[in-house]
Amino acid sequence: MVKLTETQYELEEALRIREEFMSIASHELKTPLTTMILQLQMRKRTLKMRDFTKFTPDKLSQMYEGDERQLGRLTHMIDAMLDISRISSGNFSLSCEQFDFCTLLRDLSELFTDQALKAGCTIEVDTCKP
Repeated sequence: MVKLTETQYELEEALRIREEFMSIASHELKTPLTTMILQLQMRKRTLKMRDFTKFTPDKLSQMYEGDERQLGRLTHMIDAMLDISRISSGNFSLSCEQFDFCTLLRDLSELFTDQALKAGCTIEVDTCKP
């Protein structure tokens, strides 16, 4: 009887953890999608007003890079979810790779610069000078 109660508790805990993970994963997937949708709506509104001054080559390049980063975030999160599925099924193999931490910091600061400026804040990364 004690073994059955322990198993039931473990099962309930696993289900709770899975539900919590799904909630967090859904929120994390929605964040870059929401950002991209808002950016697309802003561009559409600007085009409807025929205000082409906002689409300078530099600004278009920034838009493209921002879109690319958001799509990269989505891809990374989906890959992580697939990895979790592979771990659960026993089909996961680990491969480590090196990356440039300074590039990651710069990318993150660029990602949040507009939002920080709108909030009256600044983001400075001074440990990784290019």
